Amino acid sequence: MKLPVITIPFILILILIPILSIEGITPWLISIFFIYRIIKNSKKLDIPTKQSILKISIINTILGVSMGLIFNLTCIYGTKLFYMFQ
Repeated sequence: MKLPVITIPFILILILIPILSIEGITPWLISIFFIYRIIKNSKKLDIPTKQSILKISIINTILGVSMGLIFNLTCIYGTKLFYMFQ
């Protein structure tokens, strides 16, 4: 089964996480994990409906973007604390 076209914008949004990120490998791992989940779940459905694929893609994209944002905010806060105590 081919990858549904409706998942492509969500995958592109998840690719932006490491591109716009501060740190190195962790945002890439977050992005790859949620892209893998979108692809796996959209291919695993017995009767793939547009609504169920859209729901899976939206949930995984929101989780991935929020985890990337939390990671970046934590890095910024940790860097400020490091320089404050130096």
